[in-house]
Amino acid sequence: MATELEIKYAVGDLQLLDCMLCDPMIREKMHTGAFRNIRMETTYYDTQDGAFSARKWTYRLRRENERSVITLKTPGEGYARGEWECEGKTPEEAIGTLVQKGAPEELVELQEIEANLPAEGRQPGEVVPVTLQARVTDIGTL
Repeated sequence: MATELEIKYAVGDLQLLDCMLCDPMIREKMHTGAFRNIRMETTYYDTQDGAFSARKWTYRLRRENERSVITLKTPGEGYARGEWECEGKTPEEAIGTLVQKGAPEELVELQEIEANLPAEGRQPGEVVPVTLQARVTDIGTL
């Protein structure tokens, strides 16, 4: 199992953030190439019955520059948590790969990740805009 250790800091004062970024140790790291810019677009998923949220799991598809990565995160001890990821275009296609990498096997048994759209007034092959429900949790926004 992969374990992620993540600590996030919130800086409410932009002037303080500017001072932190000007610190000699930080500036040195930034100029050695240790930092890089990654453009990210993230979509979080759950089942119709909220199985992921009930387990405090996070299941997402993140586009990082030209790469698509599907990630499952599960609760852990302290700041650590379980994390498995693989490249893929849809969350459904990644389930088997994530389980092979050590993600909980019950991932396979959960309801399909789906959205039911009414067919009334639609044409075959028509692109349908979808709005996902969002809610705030103790981990983040789903």
